Amino acid sequence: MLKSIRIGSALLPFVLVAVSEANAQLPSASTAALGMGDNFTAVARGYDAIAWNPALLGVRGGPARSLALGQFRIVTGLAPVTLGDIAEFEGEVVSLDARRRWLERIEANNGESGAGGAAVTWLAGHIGRFGVQLSTTGHATAKLSPGAAELFLFGNAGYLDGEPRALDIDDSELRGSSITTAALAYGQPFVTPAGTLSLGATLKYGIGHFMIWGENHGSSITADPTIDLRFPVVSTDGGVNNGSGFGLDLGVAFARDRLTLAAALENVFNTFEWKGQNLVYRPGTALLDGNASETDFEERAFTSAPADLRARVHDARFNRVLRAGVAYDATDALTLSADIHNRFGEPDFTGEPDFHAGAGAQYRVAPFLQLRAGAAAITGGVMAGGGIGLRFGPVSLEASLARRGDQTIGMGRAALTF
Repeated sequence: MLKSIRIGSALLPFVLVAVSEANAQLPSASTAALGMGDNFTAVARGYDAIAWNPALLGVRGGPARSLALGQFRIVTGLAPVTLGDIAEFEGEVVSLDARRRWLERIEANNGESGAGGAAVTWLAGHIGRFGVQLSTTGHATAKLSPGAAELFLFGNAGYLDGEPRALDIDDSELRGSSITTAALAYGQPFVTPAGTLSLGATLKYGIGHFMIWGENHGSSITADPTIDLRFPVVSTDGGVNNGSGFGLDLGVAFARDRLTLAAALENVFNTFEWKGQNLVYRPGTALLDGNASETDFEERAFTSAPADLRARVHDARFNRVLRAGVAYDATDALTLSADIHNRFGEPDFTGEPDFHAGAGAQYRVAPFLQLRAGAAAITGGVMAGGGIGLRFGPVSLEASLARRGDQTIGMGRAALTF
C-alpha cells in the first residue's frame, strides 16, 4: 500500500505535461491582443493583422511597415489539481489528507487534465498591404481518468478503508503535435462614400514535425491485483516533414472615422494532414499478475492501429473559426473593442476554446506607454488578461499575461514599426 508521495518524482508526469498546447495553425503574433483578452479582430494593424484579420492590412490607422523577430507565446495548465497545489509540497511528502482532497476534486471533475505548449513567431512583417509570417507551434494535452488518478495517488489500496479494490482506468488520453506554418497575406481597400471597405486573405502552408495520439482502450486493475493495460499510441517516426497542407483565411473590415467593424473566417479550406507512411503504431498492452507478465510496445505500421484510432488521427484537422469584432477609438488615447469567436467541428490540434465573447481596452498613458486589459466568457470558463507596451521611436517592447480557464498564457515581443 502506498503511504506517501514525494513531489519531484511521483508527480513528475503531471508536471511534465503541464509545461510541454498551441494556438491556431498560424498563431497570433500580437502581444497586444493577449493583453486585451484576445478581443482583437477589429483592432489588429500591421503584421498583427496577418493571423487576426488580413483585411485590416488595407485599413487606415496602422504603420506603413512593421517587423518583429522571435516572438513567443507560452501556455501552461493543470486542473483541477493545479501547479500551485503541487508547489506547496515541493521536495516534501504529500500528506494522506492532501491526496484525498486532490482525488475528491479529480472525481468531481471527471479526471485530471494537463495542457501546455508554445508558439514561436520567427518572423512577422508587413509593407503596405502585404504581410508575411513564419511560426512554429507545439502543444501537448493529457487526461487521467479518476481511476487512473487514484491508482497514481494511492495504488489499488482503497484510500478510504485501505482494502485493495478494482479500478477502472479508462478514459485517459495523450495528444501532442508540432507544426511550422508560413503565411502570405494581403488586404485590398475600397473607398466608398460611407467609409473604407477592405477585403483580405491569408494563404498558409504548414509542415508537421511531430505528432502523438494515445488513448485508453479498456485498461483496468483488479483487486488481485492484475493490471490489464491497453493504451494504443500512434506517433511520428522521426524526421521533420511528417505532414503538410495549405489553408486559407478570409477577412472583411469596414472603417469610418473612429469606428472599425471586422469579421474573419479562418480555414475556409485547410488540406493539412499527417502522412500515414511516416506514422508508427504501438499496441501499448501489458498484462501483469502475480504469476506472469506479458507486454507489447513494439513498433508496427500505422495501418495496424485500431480502425477507430486511425480514423481519429486522419480526421484531426484544423477547424473553421468565425470571428467578428468592433473597435472604437473613444479618444485619441483610448481604444475599446469587443469580439465574438466560434469554432466549428470536432476538437482539433489547437486546444483553443470553441466559443469566446468579450471586450478589451487599450489606453495610451503617455507617448511611450500603453496599458491593456480585457476579459471574455469562453467555453468552460472565463479569460482575463492584461499587458503593457513601451515605445521608443520605431522600437516597441511589449509583454502580456492572461488566465484562460485553467491555463496561464504569457507572451512577449520586440518589434520595429515605421
